[in-house]
Amino acid sequence: MAIILITHDLGVVADTCDRAIVMEQGRIVEEGSIDNIFYRPQHSYTRTLIASTPSIVRTEGRIA
Repeated sequence: MAIILITHDLGVVADTCDRAIVMEQGRIVEEGSIDNIFYRPQHSYTRTLIASTPSIVRTEGRIA
């Protein structure tokens, strides 16, 4: 079975998908497994998307 999920929410992508395609201005700039997309992004736009995703990191009992 396959689903096409169009979203800017990378958390949903990480939790739901096995593979992803990253598009910029309607063009595919990168595609691959979730591990490759998130941990070894090849395209600058993919890196920018990942860097712009808010995250809460707890260190020593405080939010950093």
